Parts: sequence; C-alpha cells; structure tokens
Amino acid sequence: MINLSLTGLGATGPIKLNANDLVELRLSLPFYDEFIELKLNARLVHSTPVRGQFLIGVDFDAISSHQQRIISNFIDSHAKSQL
Repeated sequence: MINLSLTGLGATGPIKLNANDLVELRLSLPFYDEFIELKLNARLVHSTPVRGQFLIGVDFDAISSHQQRIISNFIDSHAKSQL
C-alpha cells in the first residue's frame, strides 16, 4: 500500500487490472493495542504501468463508521509519526 484515505487507496501490484472492476480488499491496520482486519469493497479506478509494476488506484464503496474510525486512526497516527 502506497497511500490510504477515507475514500480509497493506492498500491502497486505485479499484474494489470481492469478499470471499473469490483474488488474486495482485506487490510490489517493497527487500532490501539491490536490489529483489526477490514474487508472493504472497492472499484478499481486505474492500473497504470510504472517501472515493471502497476500503480493501482481504488475507490471504496460504502464503508461503515467503524471502518472509517479505524482508517482515520491509522492516518492520524501515521501523520504524527512523520513530524
């Protein structure tokens, strides 16, 4: 995973995927003292060749408020560690 937001994520992968395909993603993110596995439905926005791999962008479909809270917590803690 390269980046993560409340609306989607960017990642790299070894194969080209088709734009508009629906995918199910599984992420394991730290949340306080444990890791939480999220299952997220998403739509592939692009799969762009870059240096022998593919840069993949997805938009999440509907995510729950609980999933939003876990993602927000991860983003906030990651941003603080970059200061």
